[in-house]
Amino acid sequence: MDFKITSGNLLLAFIGFYHYSRRLYLLHMKMSSQFLLALVILLLPLSAAVSLNNNESAKVLDIAEGPMKDALTAFNEGRHIKAVDLARPLAEKGNADAMYLLGAAHESGRGVELSRDKALEYFRKASEAGQKDATYSLARILLSSKDKVDRDKGLKNLEEQALKDPSNAGRILGEAYIKGMITEKPDFAKAVSWWNTASEAGDIPSILALARLYESGEPFADKKDPKKSLELYQKAIVLGDKSAIVAVGSRLLNGAEGVRNEKEGRAMLAKAIEEKQIEAYLALGDFEENIKEDPKSALVQYELGGNAKQIDCALRAADLYFKGKSEKGGKELIEKSETKGMEWLQKAAAIGHPMGSYRYAAKLLEATDPDNRKPEEKVAAARKAYDHLLNAAMGNIPQAQNEMALFYLSGAMGIADPSAAAGWFQRAAQSGNLIAINNLATLYEKGYGVVQNYSQAGQLYETAARNGSAQAATSVARLLASGAGTKPNIPQAWAWANIAIQDGDKDAKTILGEISTIATTKDVEDGKKALETLREELAKNATAKGTGAKTETPVDAEKKEGEENSPDKSSKPGANNDTSKEKPAESPKQK
Repeated sequence: MDFKITSGNLLLAFIGFYHYSRRLYLLHMKMSSQFLLALVILLLPLSAAVSLNNNESAKVLDIAEGPMKDALTAFNEGRHIKAVDLARPLAEKGNADAMYLLGAAHESGRGVELSRDKALEYFRKASEAGQKDATYSLARILLSSKDKVDRDKGLKNLEEQALKDPSNAGRILGEAYIKGMITEKPDFAKAVSWWNTASEAGDIPSILALARLYESGEPFADKKDPKKSLELYQKAIVLGDKSAIVAVGSRLLNGAEGVRNEKEGRAMLAKAIEEKQIEAYLALGDFEENIKEDPKSALVQYELGGNAKQIDCALRAADLYFKGKSEKGGKELIEKSETKGMEWLQKAAAIGHPMGSYRYAAKLLEATDPDNRKPEEKVAAARKAYDHLLNAAMGNIPQAQNEMALFYLSGAMGIADPSAAAGWFQRAAQSGNLIAINNLATLYEKGYGVVQNYSQAGQLYETAARNGSAQAATSVARLLASGAGTKPNIPQAWAWANIAIQDGDKDAKTILGEISTIATTKDVEDGKKALETLREELAKNATAKGTGAKTETPVDAEKKEGEENSPDKSSKPGANNDTSKEKPAESPKQK
């Protein structure tokens, strides 16, 4: 679909926004797998490109002294504009680390405009200057391209690098082959071959990747081999990886029946705890709760882990208290306690983990009757939750970023800031959050916080619709029928409205009814053909998700206009735009 800006048919649509006074949703929303493989990195510290999916916590280029120390420190602390200002003159003098930082900044849109081309330019220059991490970043971007020529270049770069650095290059090549980024489909043999090459060079992450591959078998069910997986985890222990002690203990307790051994598993996890591997408490809790079906014993382990600052244990303890547990006969095993549940969520937030902050913020904003609270009560609740929600959003949780946008849009702190909202929606959208993509499209359609752009709105709606958003499919149908941002196309509008109905959007039937009043007999016949084609395309898209194919969104290529849309500007209030009071969307027959 080619959306173009037109002067007529200017629709004021409002869909997808929710009152922020309602409880935060999406706590367990499943992300589209193809978006999860996206190589756009937004809020992560500057990290080595030693994996197709960047490590969210690792920091590299930790130069103790030297010209780049201040720039790297600023970048890793989130002061991106300052970091770019410090790095740019050094890059102009040929500093390879500075060029790498500028490439990372342009790849993610942190402190500068989002630009794939500029990221490639800086990564290429840094790589030519001998910056190893830039070589991997360059390869990552090229491998994610739809252009086979680019992908071949990325493959060649990695194969050449593997001669000098078999551990890192081999690991990335294994990931690329298992995700089908080089071949049309995932290639088990090639992935295993490269991971074995990296493993032989002493690369523990590749050993663990092989262990997980044989454990799950995905996407090769016939290759599943729990015993081989366990052997690989044990090999990682021998090579000094303490985290593998937990993996082995967990598999012995919670794994496939053929490898379970409770005595050895408990002993292994006890050893892990001695080694300060606090995830062992989570494995023990899982065993007690799911295998032994003993929630009281599970709670003991979760509380021990939570007190040791293991985030999942703290959240599990909170959930057990919120829900309570009883035997089948009715005997209470764990007393339901809102107070204790809240205490554990607060502990989870205090750990500093983004998900702990997110869950705590959600609970703080929860209210029995949110719409009947006084304005000052809503503001007080928002202020109390703000820091925790911000920490979650800065921790790159797309749901939290989407909620931060809603936070600014709703005026929960007393005044709305649609420009800041647009920035947060953009970050969440780049991570593949379908609701955020849909919300960002609405901002472009309305011109809230961004320059009004019907073409961009249409592309975003279609991206969300092609990835399963029924609400976005309805919007695509509406824009096509009305001719906003594109030429009117009644057959395509009819097809998309049917897709939206099929996917369960309650408003789609109304839109289809209105489209039907202006559709000719030929329009309907053409619409049926378009619907058949569209269903085939969506089915292929669903298959691509299963194989880890990469689909770029319009957001991936969008360039930011200065810092006006940056979520970092939280203190500049915008107009008090209460979008819940906007007029309903113009229907096709109102043209």
